[in-house]
Amino acid sequence: MFFNVQLKSSLFEFYYSKTTNRQIITSFYIQLPGAKQCSQCKRTRVNSVDHFNGQFKASGLCWLCRGKREILCGNCNGAGFTGGFMRTLED
Repeated sequence: MFFNVQLKSSLFEFYYSKTTNRQIITSFYIQLPGAKQCSQCKRTRVNSVDHFNGQFKASGLCWLCRGKREILCGNCNGAGFTGGFMRTLED
């Protein structure tokens, strides 16, 4: 899937706030490049466990994302675009 995304193209242009439109291949399934919402904590950073029929909740840091709220995308392997830096040999 192709999108037009504004990227900083050089250090000189970065300091003078000029941008360049470039066409890159991005993963369709993600909101942020290379990451998706944590499926375990649902972006709350903690896992809650009910005890005593819901009268008490114990929570701890999410074991899947470790409090970062996001995990690697399964389609782009964290690169933010298909065919990224973590490609497998089968592709």
